[in-house]
Amino acid sequence: LKRETAARQQRVDVIKQLQRNRTGAQELLDAVANTVIRVDALWMTSMTRKGNDLTMEGSADSIAAVANFITQLKRSGYFDKVEISESRQDERRVNVTTFVFKLTATSTGGWKTTILHRFASTENGLDPIEPVVVGSNGTIYGTASAGGSTNSGTAFELVPGTKGYTEHTLWSFLSGSDGAIPRGAMVLDSDGNLYGTTYAGGTNVAGTIFEITP
Repeated sequence: LKRETAARQQRVDVIKQLQRNRTGAQELLDAVANTVIRVDALWMTSMTRKGNDLTMEGSADSIAAVANFITQLKRSGYFDKVEISESRQDERRVNVTTFVFKLTATSTGGWKTTILHRFASTENGLDPIEPVVVGSNGTIYGTASAGGSTNSGTAFELVPGTKGYTEHTLWSFLSGSDGAIPRGAMVLDSDGNLYGTTYAGGTNVAGTIFEITP
């Protein structure tokens, strides 16, 4: 337990170190911090950045944990190349098997996030559900699990324009025979019809499968 607590504290310290030494994009900082937190049985002891290269050193309970860390860094989309320069058993720990590692990750610049719409009106929906579906004309369709006229959720579209996206409510669930609290993504067919499901409502109050037509 003490070892696990110490490992968690080291992860927190690394994140704080990143925040103190912030010299690059916020997206890169978040990518590394989130990766460190997600990987079990691994903690970092130092991190330095030179240009696009990020050198990380740390310890892990197994080689598999190090391999998982490298895989997660690559999957983040922020690193073009991840190379391990050292991986060996820590001879200082005689009672447990621990590996120390050193690797260098080269940043690609990563993905950039753009906010297309901010939900702020109970009438138009709250708590949007992932994923969304995109039509051939760029219109985005999705559902919200709350909000609407009876606070039972909505189906919405985001229509692209010269000044960004405009939201329209396609349907506000009434918590009656039409259903309530949509769940999951909708499906868009070639004729522009949308299909989806709700968690509750309906004749038997057990959810519905619905269709929305243009």
